[in-house]
Amino acid sequence: MKLQKFSVENTPDLEDWGVVRDPLTQPACRVKGKQHAELEGGALKAGIWECTPGRFRRALFDNEFMHIVSGECTFTPEGGEPVMLRTGDSFSLSADVQGVWEVHSTMRKVYAISGAK
Repeated sequence: MKLQKFSVENTPDLEDWGVVRDPLTQPACRVKGKQHAELEGGALKAGIWECTPGRFRRALFDNEFMHIVSGECTFTPEGGEPVMLRTGDSFSLSADVQGVWEVHSTMRKVYAISGAK
């Protein structure tokens, strides 16, 4: 059994991952993160992700579970109603869900992605 523990609130070593893939605002949202786990040949990935305010289209096509550690955002799925997410909320998206993220204040989340390619 492999056990990995990581702190999500005090993580000064987040890597600069650049800007979001499909920005809808300028300047584009900047992203930092740290992948802490990759299991079963990449079929499951988990880590910390942080994003500055702005809007962008969801570019991920895998299943994702997340827990918002800090910040606030709205996700509007294509053809659906906006969902507000705040510190302490948990949320999941299936692989086929696309839509627009609007990050209102710098957001940090813990994520787990399954079916990662």
